[in-house]
Amino acid sequence: MQIRHAQAKDAEAAGPLIFSSAENALARMFDVREQHHSLGFIQHAFTFSNGQFGYTNHRVIDVDGQAAAIVSAWHTELSDSFHQATLHSIASYFGLIDSLDVIHRCQFLQDIIPPPKKDEWCIGHFAVSPLHQRKGLGRKLLAHMQALAANNGKRKITLDVELGNQEAIKFYLDSGFVFAEKTTSRQSDVGDISAHGHMFLPL
Repeated sequence: MQIRHAQAKDAEAAGPLIFSSAENALARMFDVREQHHSLGFIQHAFTFSNGQFGYTNHRVIDVDGQAAAIVSAWHTELSDSFHQATLHSIASYFGLIDSLDVIHRCQFLQDIIPPPKKDEWCIGHFAVSPLHQRKGLGRKLLAHMQALAANNGKRKITLDVELGNQEAIKFYLDSGFVFAEKTTSRQSDVGDISAHGHMFLPL
């Protein structure tokens, strides 16, 4: 068992893990047609090195050669190349017409989730495989993120969680996170976006 940088070959295992971290929001963003859906997109985008779902931005816990837990992190102004890679992964999966719809959906979600501040290390896509839960992998991965954040001079770790995900919330509260703010469910032209909580962990 080791923590390592994710690789393109992890896409098959990483896709379901990332999707499980925010099922409602990801489905609202990327479920467009039967052949164009959130899980398929995430697995496709993960094979790219850069972008929101690219493998470079993720770390995994490797158990017997397979990703058993995953997390991503961002903590500075995102570069133009990061955004361009995200748009490229969307366009290459959905095609031109559906891509415009997906980008519109993603913008709505960005408007309700605050960007990280300079002293914050923001984590996301945090998930542990059902086969490996309750074995300490989540705490091990979180401790790794805490060390990286401290080494980069950050003062807190932040994240956003769907308020309906009570199991995840319990884990974060037990790990020392507190709520900074909560949002109510919001109606968009793609349906309800579930209520989210913004949480932080002082370092």
